[in-house]
Amino acid sequence: MKILISIILSGLISSASIASEKDYDRCDQIETNSRKIMQLRQGTTPMKTMIKIVKETFEGSKSLNMQIAIVTSAYKQPRYSTDRMKKRAVEDFANDVYLECLTSS
Repeated sequence: MKILISIILSGLISSASIASEKDYDRCDQIETNSRKIMQLRQGTTPMKTMIKIVKETFEGSKSLNMQIAIVTSAYKQPRYSTDRMKKRAVEDFANDVYLECLTSS
């Protein structure tokens, strides 16, 4: 998962070794989107529906492919039955995506 996200993000994040304020803002938005995607994944939303939503939402955007990659990565993760494990999966996924965004060069 981390490799795929890192590859996609590399075209979106500045090559500077220290993230700029703009990078933090972009990574904040990416983290928020990844959190929402994983919450829906931990629910009952089918992947096909998520891809459709992402395509409609990000049509014409430079981040469309990255958002599709995040959906794909989320759906490769297990879906849990307890609320505690679902919350943990969402937090872990969002944190992983945020970390990859900030450290991509």
